[in-house]
Amino acid sequence: MIIDKQTFKKIEYYLYNSDRLKQAIEQTRKQLIEAGKPEMAGGINGIGYHSDPTAGKAIKLSTNRIIEYEKWIKTVEQVRKKYQGTDKAKFIEAKYGKGLSEREVCKQLFISRTTFYVWRKEIVLCTGFVALQNGVLKSL
Repeated sequence: MIIDKQTFKKIEYYLYNSDRLKQAIEQTRKQLIEAGKPEMAGGINGIGYHSDPTAGKAIKLSTNRIIEYEKWIKTVEQVRKKYQGTDKAKFIEAKYGKGLSEREVCKQLFISRTTFYVWRKEIVLCTGFVALQNGVLKSL
């Protein structure tokens, strides 16, 4: 196999969760913006500002995580676009979008188990190669 098991599972995690991560990013950004408002900063009557190194580190970590998640979301969107209008796009939606089981996907798409696993591997590998190009993964 060209890809190790841990990387395979990581790629599938992002295929399953890209929509949820997109929502989480929007929520985190909103929180970061609100945290920067003077009325949230504290002090007497909202006038005094003081340094909070822990909050600063948390914000920095959050933005680094946001950047990584955005790269993964972009990667997954590129893969979905590549397969748009094909049976593999339906597979991606059924398996990763709706979270259907192997049996349910096979039944819905009228494919064999062998086809299921061949397509799954192809989609994960394609996502891995796109992730390499986008700088999200260092190697497969």
